[in-house]
Amino acid sequence: MHHERMPHSLVQRVLVPAAFIFLWSSAYIVVRLSLPDMSPIASLAVRFTIATVVLLALARAVGQPPAVLGRRWPHFAVAGALMNGIYLATAYVALQYLAAGTMGLLAALNPMLTALLGWIILGERMRLVQWLGLTLGVTGVVLVVGVAPVPGRSVPAALLAVGGIVCFAVGTIYFRRYCGGGALLPGNAVQMGSAAVLCAVLAATVEPFHVAWTWRLIGSTLYLALAVSVGAMGLFGLMLRSRTAGVVSSNFYVIPGLTAVLAWVVLGETLTATAMLGFLVSSVGVWLAQREVA
Repeated sequence: MHHERMPHSLVQRVLVPAAFIFLWSSAYIVVRLSLPDMSPIASLAVRFTIATVVLLALARAVGQPPAVLGRRWPHFAVAGALMNGIYLATAYVALQYLAAGTMGLLAALNPMLTALLGWIILGERMRLVQWLGLTLGVTGVVLVVGVAPVPGRSVPAALLAVGGIVCFAVGTIYFRRYCGGGALLPGNAVQMGSAAVLCAVLAATVEPFHVAWTWRLIGSTLYLALAVSVGAMGLFGLMLRSRTAGVVSSNFYVIPGLTAVLAWVVLGETLTATAMLGFLVSSVGVWLAQREVA
């Protein structure tokens, strides 16, 4: 039995988080490439719609139509609106007024807030070494993105971003509490569908629409829909089924550092020694945070 469990343990504790971190980090590079070609929230609506269609097709292919969710489907809709719709819509809007580094620093609030909410609401306790890991994660993010004051006119954008991050943390706890036992593929389809509707309404009411149908936009949208909305969010939901919310959210600490490395490789951006140190520190922090009692 011991030898049979080892591969599963390796996949759950190493490969799944690593794949999630890479896919989520790559999204920042792809978004940066395609953002000028389409209104941000409208692009999210298109992305989530594609993801919904693909997930529904996959779910039917494996014999899991949405009906298998029964009365649980509204819970997936709420989680999807919080974790995908509101979070990404606020982030996309805020990025028009805030530096990417500032956004990365604000996003560092997410794992610590999620861990606290998981403790208060779900009774998920973390050991001292795990809290140390979360603290190292924050330190690593600070080293990667730096600490710069938010200009006065950008304060509303920063508050909007923080509101979105709070929604993601609340959505994570909500998913952990109400969506853990549902079929993953149709559940994710409902999440993406909910986010698509929300973003379509927001795009129609609060955002000036523009689009330039370029191959860059088409390729980026397909990548974000399939690799990130289907792939990364599916992996995030999978991790939340077996691990505490704070531990799963700790993976976000590595993302600013890996994004900086990918931006250096793909976009030719400068990669400083301090950023590399921050990447290493946050990686150690996540490793400590993942050390749950077996």
